Amino acid sequence: MCTPEAVTKALAGMDRRDFLHAALPAAVAAVVGPPPKPAAPRRRGAIAAARLADLTHDLTPAFPFIPARGLTGPFEMTNIATMEKNGVYANRWSFVEHIGTHIDAPSHFVSGQPHLHELPAEDLIAPIAVIDVRAKAARDHDYALTIDDVRDWEKRHGRLPAGAAVFLFSGWASRVGDPKAFLNADASGTMHFPGSSAEACEFLWRERDIAGVGVARFPSTSGRTRRTRPTRRCSAAAGGRSRTLRTSARSRPGARRR
Repeated sequence: MCTPEAVTKALAGMDRRDFLHAALPAAVAAVVGPPPKPAAPRRRGAIAAARLADLTHDLTPAFPFIPARGLTGPFEMTNIATMEKNGVYANRWSFVEHIGTHIDAPSHFVSGQPHLHELPAEDLIAPIAVIDVRAKAARDHDYALTIDDVRDWEKRHGRLPAGAAVFLFSGWASRVGDPKAFLNADASGTMHFPGSSAEACEFLWRERDIAGVGVARFPSTSGRTRRTRPTRRCSAAAGGRSRTLRTSARSRPGARRR
């Protein structure tokens, strides 16, 4: 997609007649062309957006990244064009796909599961249930969501709807500005962070048919279970997605939202 500056420059080089010659065929096609095909029926119920919130983080060279020696590295941005020299502003980006706010596709951990581009767009829009585990995560940095946590949420807000996305509000997003605190590695290099237990994952996928899990961490597992990655494999095998590194600054825990 071009920047507004590029569009402005392109339009500035066209007189009124050129503009009409370019725009009129498109306008006529829009009027007399065949009617659009009816949208395919959604597999999940329609969602009315009463409130929109940006749950992403700004991606900068200082943003934390998964420390895999020889494989990963920080986000890099290099300017390749300026308005003064080139008439447009543009940058070159270099980064590993699992940095910043992103989605882990089912294929990330299980062979034969869909890649991200193969997921239906309607599956990426879902009602959100926010489970607040901040107090528990503050006491235990390896805290893992339990089935009891889910049932406690349901006692207050009702049963999780099928197709919902479950977001853990752990408070870990407050560390994103400090990579060392965010990774929270001990002397042996083992990272410690809150996430979900394999049992809770299995329950959410099998018993509640959720669409995905959102965490303010790289993996959706906790640091305690990261070596075997049971939660992510469970999620991927069930065809679910994991939304990682979301911000919790604007979320309201304990409320179901759409």
